[in-house]
Amino acid sequence: MVKQILQRGLVLLAALSISSLAWADRLTMKVERDLIEQGDIISLWVEADFQTLGNTLEYQQLDENFQVLSRQRSNFYEFVNGVSNAKTRWHLRILPKKTGKLIIPAVKLGDVSSQPLIIEVKQSNKANGDSSQTAFMRAEVESTEGYVQQQFLYRLRLYYRGKMLPGTGNMRPPIFNDSLSDTLQDEQTYSTVIDGKNYTVHEWVYALFPQSSGELTIAPSTISGVLSFNGHQKVVETESNPITLTVKPAQDLGQAYSKTQPWLPASSMLLEHQWQTLPNEIKVGDSLSRVITLQAYGLKASQLPEIDATDGNGYKVYNQPPQTAEEKLDSGIVSRVQVTQNFVPTTTGKMRIPAYQLRWFNTATQQFETLHIEAQVFDIKAAPGQVSYQPIEPTSTTSKITDSTKSDDKSDWLIWPLVTTFFAIAWLVTLIMWWLARGQKAQVIAADEEQESALQAKALTQNQWCQAEDKVFYQQLRQHLLEKLQIKQLSDLQALDAGDLQQQIQQFENALYAPETTHDNSKNAELKKQICERLNKLKTVKDPKKTWTKNTELQQLYPKP
Repeated sequence: MVKQILQRGLVLLAALSISSLAWADRLTMKVERDLIEQGDIISLWVEADFQTLGNTLEYQQLDENFQVLSRQRSNFYEFVNGVSNAKTRWHLRILPKKTGKLIIPAVKLGDVSSQPLIIEVKQSNKANGDSSQTAFMRAEVESTEGYVQQQFLYRLRLYYRGKMLPGTGNMRPPIFNDSLSDTLQDEQTYSTVIDGKNYTVHEWVYALFPQSSGELTIAPSTISGVLSFNGHQKVVETESNPITLTVKPAQDLGQAYSKTQPWLPASSMLLEHQWQTLPNEIKVGDSLSRVITLQAYGLKASQLPEIDATDGNGYKVYNQPPQTAEEKLDSGIVSRVQVTQNFVPTTTGKMRIPAYQLRWFNTATQQFETLHIEAQVFDIKAAPGQVSYQPIEPTSTTSKITDSTKSDDKSDWLIWPLVTTFFAIAWLVTLIMWWLARGQKAQVIAADEEQESALQAKALTQNQWCQAEDKVFYQQLRQHLLEKLQIKQLSDLQALDAGDLQQQIQQFENALYAPETTHDNSKNAELKKQICERLNKLKTVKDPKKTWTKNTELQQLYPKP
């Protein structure tokens, strides 16, 4: 009886031991296939048939031979014979780093480890021709030789078979050393057939402008991504071919280049001009607007010249800021600059605006060409109420005296003794009068200046044009400067120590004639007030006959008191 009980206990203990082994925690690992090609991405599944209880899967040892691209984790439950079991599964996408037989090392979860696996990675089957590859790149330029600052078109294409997975296909853009560059086309996609095989093509187009002469090498561009091809995912990494350009220096015709006449290598250039609403009769103070448009094919807007007119004989010029624009086409860059010039006549008569010309180099014909705008002449009339002043011709007094002297040569020996005696007497009389008038001189001069200032102030207050509308005010102002102060150019005010007045008048001119300036009536009224007040403080230019004793070199002939 005791022996039977002992046997049954041993059987029960063995059964419990077997059951314990059957229910031990397990961590299993498997791959989708164990023979792959270099660049192929494979899936690795790791499964735990027990509660993970927050433990973290340890797979750092994979980094030696594999690159872990992604990892996903999922938990689920299964029921077998009424018994529920919790399981956790990891899905890792790995990329082999080398070829040959590679060991996928065991992974750990807490105290539980998996068994290692062995896979074989063979080299990818690439032939010498591009059409046999899954993916490849090509780079090309229309011409490998040109001039400094000339436009070169660089095209970069990626060809591949299959499907590029979203989020992949990262390209390193080309680097154009010592060149200005612009993207004309950013990744256009289309299909093509090479050797009877369908390829998807991604194309990029760039315009580059070398800034120095010599050889310019464009290094290869690279792209990496993940392709799905023939039911498998594959990592591809390819690069384009390098390109070397020969950049020649700028052509020279013996004339230095400048901002207004730069070196312009272009395939085509156009120059147009147009006058906006010319009046039938042009008067002093009118504003004539000319719009010049320059268009260039194969140049950036920053390479175009400055087109500015300068003040001329009988007119002032106000140049508006240039308006530039660029249009990007597959065939290159088209740039435009538009300049508005406002010509304001300041005197009557013929106003001649000089010709304008621009030289450029035609890269298609390899020849210099010149664009022209012909000179133009306008007949300027006086503004209503404006007095036209004619230039004063020099008198012929000297000539008459000379002729008279020639006719009287015979009587010179009689006249000169009498003249000498007369001047001697006059000098004595003058000396006596100077001594008598010396004490009253300062008082007389002060009285003259005070009387002159009073008359001037009275005259200015009577000038109603200070309250007139802007254009009439400007016309009368120029007339006053010419008649009262003998000022023909505003720069002449510097001689009267009136630089502030010059600035005020220039501000008023800009507000009146520059169209880009907002017309502010209150601001113009304040400027007119300031100009009139400043004019009131200026002294009119005296007749030279009245100033013979002031500030002349003749004073040193007289003794100082």
